[in-house]
Amino acid sequence: MATQNWGNNDPSRQYQAPAQQLSQPLSYAKLYLTIVAAILTAFFIMGVISMLFSAVVARSLFAEFNVKTTALSQPKKQHSDGLQQDLQQLANKSLQQIAEPLHQRAEQLNKQSQQQLAASRTDAQTCTFWRQQYEKERSDRNKMHLNSACKRAHGSLWNGVK
Repeated sequence: MATQNWGNNDPSRQYQAPAQQLSQPLSYAKLYLTIVAAILTAFFIMGVISMLFSAVVARSLFAEFNVKTTALSQPKKQHSDGLQQDLQQLANKSLQQIAEPLHQRAEQLNKQSQQQLAASRTDAQTCTFWRQQYEKERSDRNKMHLNSACKRAHGSLWNGVK
């Protein structure tokens, strides 16, 4: 029978910590609930702090935005005076004096469009000429001139002669 008490079953050989000797055994359920409560409390505190921080940041952004918009919405005195002077000058001018620069600009645009139309007609005639030359004599020189003239006349629509 002496062999049966050999090892861990011998009460004189087992060591117990002083805290275990004085109190009840460790309750894992209480430890778990304590840790969960601590984590939830920390999350709650962090949430409140982040909400307060966000409110402060938003308030400062809106204050800066309001300052900028009020500065833009209030016209300056010098600009409104200048606008009044310009309106007064326009009121004093006759309708013909106001329309004359517009008429001159329209004439310039008309001349430019006529020049562009004449240039595109010339490019089309050049393309037709080189197409006829290439049909008569299929040389590399005529092919090169045909491709460049028709590309100028037709732009990206021209695929070129292969």
